[in-house]
Amino acid sequence: MDSSSGTPGVRRKIPEMSAVVRDDNPYSRLMALQRMGVVDNYRAIRHKCVLVVGVGGVGSVASDMLARCGVGKLILFDYDKVELANMNRLFFTPKQCGQSKVEAARATLLEINPDVTIEAHNCNICSEFDLFFDRIVNGGLPLASLSETAGSRGRHPPVSPSLEQKEGKCPVDLVLSCVDNFAARITISQACNEAGVLWMNSGVSESATSGQIQTCIPGLLACFQ
Repeated sequence: MDSSSGTPGVRRKIPEMSAVVRDDNPYSRLMALQRMGVVDNYRAIRHKCVLVVGVGGVGSVASDMLARCGVGKLILFDYDKVELANMNRLFFTPKQCGQSKVEAARATLLEINPDVTIEAHNCNICSEFDLFFDRIVNGGLPLASLSETAGSRGRHPPVSPSLEQKEGKCPVDLVLSCVDNFAARITISQACNEAGVLWMNSGVSESATSGQIQTCIPGLLACFQ
């Protein structure tokens, strides 16, 4: 497998994940998780879609790691712009100042891993709830074959099978709340509860000395409220 594109510092898309250990294989160390029995089928990550709300201190890191891991699709929501004040903790560069965070993030993430499909929405989910909800219930990737998803999607009970079956449209697999305000968290909670989609709430204190992560599974675990 030759992942180079002929242009220094740029790689072309890789059609299929390989476990072959080579310096030019960005997935070899990740595929080792399957070889060690940590996961049953690492390739199934290419059929996963994660929606990230907030591309700031938490969301940019989460998006970065998901892209490097080879997740199939990322849907990004944020309405802020890149500023020089962000340079101490985010993956943006000074030349991206003034751009919307989601578009700047999309460009950066595609440079890191062009295999990932990235959808960017420069809007406030509280005022654009219909769009936000639509992307949760319809933005996911189509179900793969049973062999591709064995040990992955089938490991846990389906959160909302009716949505996955309706007109061939699929909900996202996970929503990550990486926001810094209560109103947005309530909006995410409302949307995910209505859609029956798993989501995780996260936050870091202003002093950066503490944080919180809460997993919310509608109908199974306590909701955010």
